[in-house]
Amino acid sequence: MSPAPLLLKLRNARFSMTKAESLIVDKIIEDPSYFVHASARECSTVIGVSDASVIRFCQKYCGLSFQDFKETLHRELIESSQVERRSISPDIYIEDKLDVMIDKVESIINYSVRDTKALLNIDVLQLAITALEAASRLFFIGLGGSGLSAIEAGYKFNRIGFDANSFNEKHTMYYKVQYSKPDDLVVVISHSGETEDLIKATKTAQQNGSTILAITQNPQSSIGKLAQIVLQNSSEGELYQGDSIGTRISQMYLLDVLYTEALKHCFDQVKSSKINIRSKIN
Repeated sequence: MSPAPLLLKLRNARFSMTKAESLIVDKIIEDPSYFVHASARECSTVIGVSDASVIRFCQKYCGLSFQDFKETLHRELIESSQVERRSISPDIYIEDKLDVMIDKVESIINYSVRDTKALLNIDVLQLAITALEAASRLFFIGLGGSGLSAIEAGYKFNRIGFDANSFNEKHTMYYKVQYSKPDDLVVVISHSGETEDLIKATKTAQQNGSTILAITQNPQSSIGKLAQIVLQNSSEGELYQGDSIGTRISQMYLLDVLYTEALKHCFDQVKSSKINIRSKIN
């Protein structure tokens, strides 16, 4: 079944939690029904933390008392189970038959997009779109799988008339970002938000006065804290064998939302330019 919004919020905040808080959230995600029916003492005993830690956890991450937290979680679990039933495990195994594997890959993609959409804040998204359209140049940077998202984003924005640069190799990235300016927008794509080379590049862009837009699963990460604007992507990396699929799909979903809105605002100009280009090529 679909995860309750409360579980989704906690799962995506896990990166910034202390060791004790991580133990608590792992137990909640593993067995939310147990947490709903257990007392604070029972929960703390099973998890191996103090009663006060459990109570502080509910207040810190949800702004709720322990009892209100349980009631909210219980209500959301009931609502989510009525909306959708999840019939297969998202884990992909070597022994899976082809048709089963196809369904699981589809599940990873669908749930990554759905969960990322649930985390979207329209006001923050509008800030990102405004910054993107106001920028003289766009820099999309990322490494590893996130670097592929950066390259694809740069290619797409170039096609609709933006001066877009994209880098997924650290030496070229350092060199180019060093010359970023205050009227540039630097889009940093990092699932963890803690990639050392990207943190260095982000700090350089920040020192140059550029606007920083971060796309990350962890808004409280080093990169998230350096950015003026943060869009949060979601992916159940620790649960899925196909982590890279879900992560990249969720990143590209956010980038495509930005791209599509930008295209809406310059559609007539882009349409005219493409007709002109085709006439010259033919």
